[in-house]
Amino acid sequence: MGQKTVGNSRAAALEPIDEFGGQHQQSGAPIAWVDTTGTIVLAAHEQVIPAEELYRLAREARKRLKDLLPTVRIVAYPLAGQPGRFTVTDRRRDFVVEPAGPTLLDHLSRASQLVIGVGKVGDLFSMRGVTRSIPLYQPNAVMDEMIGMFSKVPRGLIYATVPVITTDLQATVADLQQFDRRLRDLQERLKIGDILIITGDHGFDCARPAPGHSREYVPCLITGPRLARGVDLGIRPTAADLGQTIGEALQATRLPWGDSFLDALRSR
Repeated sequence: MGQKTVGNSRAAALEPIDEFGGQHQQSGAPIAWVDTTGTIVLAAHEQVIPAEELYRLAREARKRLKDLLPTVRIVAYPLAGQPGRFTVTDRRRDFVVEPAGPTLLDHLSRASQLVIGVGKVGDLFSMRGVTRSIPLYQPNAVMDEMIGMFSKVPRGLIYATVPVITTDLQATVADLQQFDRRLRDLQERLKIGDILIITGDHGFDCARPAPGHSREYVPCLITGPRLARGVDLGIRPTAADLGQTIGEALQATRLPWGDSFLDALRSR
């Protein structure tokens, strides 16, 4: 990308930010590393490298790696604070490979249904099929937006990422407890026909000494005013089943993969 970097290592989570933060500020070079999932990360203090310039560097890196590493994701972390106490701001961006084929979001938007992406959803889908993107990265801000959207969006998909993962055990506990408390607010706003789905893409035990993803089985919790209760969906063979279920609920074009379990959710 034509830019000198510091760090240039493989590391867990955000460790290089503390390790190389001082060197970054002295040299003016961004911090670069590969995390345990193979994601390339670029981080820089906004007073050293403005966020828009950091995004440009990430785009350039993504472009140069297109043939060598066609599936790699590049994350840009703008930073604030002082060395040893740097924090990632809410201006994080993800630069990914555009989906190879039509997605559920594409089908919904082509059918003139609203698709609202909250958090990093817009970035993860390269803005394809997203009617409106709201890039928020603080758990409370995401929940506030979700709760507000329920009274504004009559029909469609509100798709949000809630960032409660951190290497700080106590902070993670506090985030999860706060998320639990806010769930009641969200549930109280569900209307007839609404479906609330909570799931994840991997598990991360921040108390474990070994870094990286430690659980690949994830929950799939579903509720709604007229849905059956206590339904055991079993262990689904693919997350595509969830996409197919959402598509059927919104009467979208059937996707090539996955089996809907909407019938199992309907009240008997």
